[in-house]
Amino acid sequence: MAGIFRREKEGILWLDPELILPSCDQPRTIFAEEPLEQLAQSIAAHGILQPLVVQQEEEHYRLIAGERRLRASKLAGMKKIPCLLTEKSPEEAAKLSLIENLQREDLSFFEEAAAYRRLMETCQLTQAQLAKEVSKDPSTIANKLRLLKLPLSAQILIRRNGLTERHARALLRVDDPDLLMDLLEKIIDDALNVSEAETLIASAIAPKEKKKKPRRIASVKDIRLCINSLNHTVATLRRAGIKPQTQIQESERFVEYIIRISKHP
Repeated sequence: MAGIFRREKEGILWLDPELILPSCDQPRTIFAEEPLEQLAQSIAAHGILQPLVVQQEEEHYRLIAGERRLRASKLAGMKKIPCLLTEKSPEEAAKLSLIENLQREDLSFFEEAAAYRRLMETCQLTQAQLAKEVSKDPSTIANKLRLLKLPLSAQILIRRNGLTERHARALLRVDDPDLLMDLLEKIIDDALNVSEAETLIASAIAPKEKKKKPRRIASVKDIRLCINSLNHTVATLRRAGIKPQTQIQESERFVEYIIRISKHP
């Protein structure tokens, strides 16, 4: 990465983590608490071995790479952390942040797909250009992006219950959102493997075959209604020319839907 960063003194800026704003291009939406606590303990004992990458933004700094290290540093109570300052343009910085995170292995398949879409939008890339940029087969990119066609409420349940990417792909065959959620709940309740889920889905969408809908769980309805309402709000803002950034984080107790609107055009 020679030539990317402006180095000061010994090449490292020691910054107060409270001065570092979170990345706007972080594909990872869930940060498991236990691994983050373990990283915080390691940082408290040994310090940060790999500097964060930041970009100056008025009196603050915008994080480009190193979200987990930043969060863990705050948990560890660090007052100064090592950072490298990049002078790239906002578009290039966003691209760097997304690619850096895509190179990690702990992204979920939905997070990876969202990162590909964000990279296409940020850098105005076609799927073929994106595939070349990240050294992936074009069919791999296409299959990942198709996963984002699933309702957001379904994505949350798939991720929360540890279903596989093949489960998610099987559900793409279902056009009716209500039927899709019914089938997903049955897959989860009955702990169906991929083959069993595919059989269930094929039977449900077969012509002239009526299936009794499984009983819905009230909390699932509530989540879906809330998320759909927020999605409608975001779509309305975009039609008005505003480009909000959205992020979802979830824990065992709640789902947090963040809508971030820039003050500057």
